[in-house]
Amino acid sequence: MPGHGLGFVAIVGIFLAAGPLPGCSTLQGRDALLQADQIVEYEPGKYRLRKTSYFTLGSGASLLAAAHREAGEYCGKHGKTVRTIAEDTTDAIPLDRYPGALLLFECG
Repeated sequence: MPGHGLGFVAIVGIFLAAGPLPGCSTLQGRDALLQADQIVEYEPGKYRLRKTSYFTLGSGASLLAAAHREAGEYCGKHGKTVRTIAEDTTDAIPLDRYPGALLLFECG
């Protein structure tokens, strides 16, 4: 005879409906997406560009190349070239992790 009370699915549903715990997420919803693919000035004259693919197939290297192109266009509009400060990539793991790239740069 099945037990009475809340089942596992009901308990998980309650936690999902409650949303993130306070203090556990700094950006949510639309703001998180805007920060992900926008050039953001994090210090005077220094910029950050994060690229993410929402498919669990692909490489961070292709996203990094796209980030370099976008940074080049941004600096080119100001008559300058990109100088890379740092870069990092994350490759996808199917059904586990999205690929991503982070580019820190300045225009010079």
